[in-house]
Amino acid sequence: MNGTERMSFTEQHEIRTAAARARRLFPSRVGELVSRELMAYADFGHRFTRDALIPDLAAWILESEQTDHRVRGS
Repeated sequence: MNGTERMSFTEQHEIRTAAARARRLFPSRVGELVSRELMAYADFGHRFTRDALIPDLAAWILESEQTDHRVRGS
């Protein structure tokens, strides 16, 4: 695959941590979807886009968990 960079172990670990926390942050099917997408990205192990959407999502989840702002279902 041209134009892709391999993620470091630390980056993969952070993405996996965010995936686990996504289920707690979004206790619904949305949380499951976000978790699966993050895990697939970490398992793939390559940064294959330049828009940083997935890493930004992971960072937001990790920050949200620290401030304990939880999304509540209706």
